[in-house]
Amino acid sequence: MFTNKRIKLGFLALMLILASSTSLAAPQWCYGTVGYLWMYKNGDLYVNTSWRGDYVRVCNINQNLGSVTPQNCASWLTLLRNAVTNKENTIIFYDDAPACKDIPTYGRAPVPGYVMLQD
Repeated sequence: MFTNKRIKLGFLALMLILASSTSLAAPQWCYGTVGYLWMYKNGDLYVNTSWRGDYVRVCNINQNLGSVTPQNCASWLTLLRNAVTNKENTIIFYDDAPACKDIPTYGRAPVPGYVMLQD
């Protein structure tokens, strides 16, 4: 039979686990270079960045991805293409994501809030 003390300890452990998992996500400004850029046949735009070291989906050129429209995606494609060509630094902002190096890869990546060139 569970005692009152065991229930309290179990509840405390559960609260600590929940608090630690939710604290891992926060606004992230991911700085670095874009080494590779590719677009999948369905219109998904992927980048391989120095801060992640793997591919993350940025947007879709054919349909809305979250609040990112195809028009925004086309602009981001141009910006990112220039960043690759000129080896310029970029900043990709995420409203709520784990640390940049831990952002999920490929289609599991969160949708960015913005993409910009860094001076």
